[in-house]
Amino acid sequence: MIVLTSELSLYRHTSEFKTPYLDSGIYLMNLLYALTYYGIGTCPLIWNDDGEKAEEIRRFVDIPWSEQIVAIIQVGHYATNECKYAASNRRAVFDVLKIH
Repeated sequence: MIVLTSELSLYRHTSEFKTPYLDSGIYLMNLLYALTYYGIGTCPLIWNDDGEKAEEIRRFVDIPWSEQIVAIIQVGHYATNECKYAASNRRAVFDVLKIH
């Protein structure tokens, strides 16, 4: 298990309140690509709990309060060379991309 956090003290302006999540999301994507490249299976769990669960994880992993928990990533090796996963239909590019 990997607990991905963002150090909030690095963001000093109120206009940056979403930036830790954006930065962490970009890092998370590349981390997942890298782990997959090395044959390590992953399952990212997006985190949105700042309550009791967050406190329990902070105590267990010793995460300071200056860091925001962004995601938890399950990691491990696949049981076989074949695995099943959910498939998502791709939307057409211009259904999600608007050029003005």
